[in-house]
Amino acid sequence: MHPLSSLVYNIRPRINACDMLIFETRCGHCVKAVPVQSLDGPKRGKWQVRISGPSITLQRGFKCLYSDANSAAVNEAVATYLGVDIRELHKPLTLPCIVLALDFETSDWDEQCTFARQDAHFDAGFPCRADHKSDAGHICAIGYSVFRQDANSPRTYHAEEQVSVAIRLPDGQSISKQAIDVHGITDQICARGQQLTTVLHGVIGWLKQGAEICCHNLAHETLIVCREFQKRSLIGHSVLPEEDASLLLRSLYAGHCTLQLGKRRNGFFRALADEFHLCFPDVAQAGKRHEPGQDAYMCAQLFLYYNEACLMKQNLLGVLDTQLVQMRKQIEDVPIVPGILQPLLETSQKEQPSKSRTRSPRGRGEKNCLNSHPTLSMQE
Repeated sequence: MHPLSSLVYNIRPRINACDMLIFETRCGHCVKAVPVQSLDGPKRGKWQVRISGPSITLQRGFKCLYSDANSAAVNEAVATYLGVDIRELHKPLTLPCIVLALDFETSDWDEQCTFARQDAHFDAGFPCRADHKSDAGHICAIGYSVFRQDANSPRTYHAEEQVSVAIRLPDGQSISKQAIDVHGITDQICARGQQLTTVLHGVIGWLKQGAEICCHNLAHETLIVCREFQKRSLIGHSVLPEEDASLLLRSLYAGHCTLQLGKRRNGFFRALADEFHLCFPDVAQAGKRHEPGQDAYMCAQLFLYYNEACLMKQNLLGVLDTQLVQMRKQIEDVPIVPGILQPLLETSQKEQPSKSRTRSPRGRGEKNCLNSHPTLSMQE
């Protein structure tokens, strides 16, 4: 999560409420339209439309068109170029069978890691050719939230797994004060965390089942993973085969961005918590600091909300007893069980959640598990 994510921000004022239009065509082309940046010249006020895919054999890999600054004009320009009926242009929306929301916390960051740099890195695509070895920071915590499509109701999803874990830092590395102020994760917490590759194996396992990734600010999270792979020399490492690393990176570059989805719907780039509160105003939020498991869960909810899917109601916010939260509560030496990821909702038998916490509604006889809640309509 970027340190500026606590702000409501509009990164680059655009012509419309939507600053980018991306879609796939029925004939297998990818279309990306963005406003022209030039403030003068014949293209001022236009959108640049890039088409890539079958039959596009130009050296740069895409055909560049220009259209008026609205989605209808983009659709017309693309349909005319491809020679297809505009009514048959768009690929029908298909929701992923498995949604995998990811969130990373880092030990530090570069002030030079601007949104423009993140976007440029992301637009360059896979494989990453930039050198990130001198960039500041390492991944110090990972959260992910997995939702699976209901077999009998394609627009309904059930929670499958929630994970939130601290990550051990490389030898000699520590967490900066500015990072601790943002997420509250300390060197002591990371010292008792999991190995990065252990957690990534869990993520990659879901990708091998066909999961699609979503993140809030996908460009930033992708840059973080590319940087981490380089700084830890993980690609081709014996514990992380190259094909697994490639699968994760490709899936990130092909992922979904709730930051962009929110901008298209509501007109502004907003921090994750602010966007979540806008869409789910009645859901209590726990704490002000970033907790990767909570952030991933909110991201998954937003992605499905914006795609008009229904969720099984699990209000995890405020009732999370994660490994990471427990570590924040008490910094003391405890045995580490290697190679085991702790589920987000796994609660110690000895330590129950405090009564002062906001808790999701459950009957007395129900267990504290992901499948014990009624369906949440997106209008609730």
